[in-house]
Amino acid sequence: MNLSNVVIILCRPEESRNVGAVCRAMANNGLKNLRIVGKKEDFDEERVRILAIHAASIWENALFFNSITEAASDCTI
Repeated sequence: MNLSNVVIILCRPEESRNVGAVCRAMANNGLKNLRIVGKKEDFDEERVRILAIHAASIWENALFFNSITEAASDCTI
């Protein structure tokens, strides 16, 4: 199965630690494409990284969007 096409989209997550936990779960399952509806500066970088542990690269490469429609514009399922 080709996991490089799988995209995880978080829509306005409220807690920075949850974003970090998602990064870690994604890394544990071989997923790398994270999109977040919201602004990067709204999240506490330290809290994200604490729970991301060795998956900080997913956070660093996450794409940010203004709406769920924009974030999912090239997704088919």
